Amino acid sequence: MTYFLSTPGAVEIEKLHLNSPALQTLKSAGVKLAVPMVSQGELVGLLTLGPRLSEQDYSRDDRELLNRLAIQAAPAIRVAQLARMNSSGIGLLVTLVIRTNRQKQCLLACGLSDHYQHIFRITRLSEAIGIYDAETEAFATAGNVPGNVREMTGRLH
Repeated sequence: MTYFLSTPGAVEIEKLHLNSPALQTLKSAGVKLAVPMVSQGELVGLLTLGPRLSEQDYSRDDRELLNRLAIQAAPAIRVAQLARMNSSGIGLLVTLVIRTNRQKQCLLACGLSDHYQHIFRITRLSEAIGIYDAETEAFATAGNVPGNVREMTGRLH
């Protein structure tokens, strides 16, 4: 799949002669044309097409249209992947908060980017998780943590 990062535009699968399990999978699935969808230097998807119903080759116009489609779709796919990762991560954090609260423990986080600090605030996770700029602050607090994190809000960011 690394090949598709270095190759802009539509690729005829039959013309590739690489020793790759992924390529063999594409060939065995009947893929004739693959168009990489790259966003921010990362392969986020692969638009794959089988043979045309007319059995004609894909034209230059077809390839240009598919390339434009891939260029436009890639950023949207990347955003959707990030949103899914964020929502999954928040779900895991909520589960972790519930478990630590049941055990009467405190959860601390440090070094979060501004973006994640914002997410913690709008999801109200910051009420249950102590947020610190540096590990030393979190470790200093960890030895002297009140039973309820909300009591620490004066010391949190």
